[in-house]
Amino acid sequence: MSRRILYLTNSIPYTIIRSSRRKTSEIQVGEHGIVVRVPNHKGENEVWSMLEKKEEWICKKYLEFQTEKKYPKTKLNESYIELQMKRFAAKISVKPSKILIKPLKTRWGSATLSGVITINSRLLSAPKDVIDYVIVHELCHLKIRGHSRSYWNLVGMYISDYEKKIEWLRKHGRFI
Repeated sequence: MSRRILYLTNSIPYTIIRSSRRKTSEIQVGEHGIVVRVPNHKGENEVWSMLEKKEEWICKKYLEFQTEKKYPKTKLNESYIELQMKRFAAKISVKPSKILIKPLKTRWGSATLSGVITINSRLLSAPKDVIDYVIVHELCHLKIRGHSRSYWNLVGMYISDYEKKIEWLRKHGRFI
């Protein structure tokens, strides 16, 4: 019997499979939904209680599968970022003093006053167009500090749909 879990704005289909041979319960999350395998003796309320307790985990795993389906992980290497950094730097007419690729806790990238650009290494698992957006974003800061209208106009000259990249990072960034 197929049902749905509602979590925030997501509706996730799930199926309960009962078995007389099963001793413990198991939740499997895949791209098509959730399969809950339970022993025959487990009541409907017990199953629902188990799902409620795991609701956040289920949603996170389900969204990971949905994300990977739309944007397969292609784990790039650092040379892609370095190459794109040079390419876009030439187009924007800026020259970073140094390029660093390392794990950052709260940012996708940063640009210092002295021209050092740091890119979050987690971006290597993002789609190429999203990586390109972050590179352009940071390179544009070498010309214009802050996020003024003229700054965003400059970004838009090189990444016309930058809003979509920002939205992708908001939705999927925590999964990369």
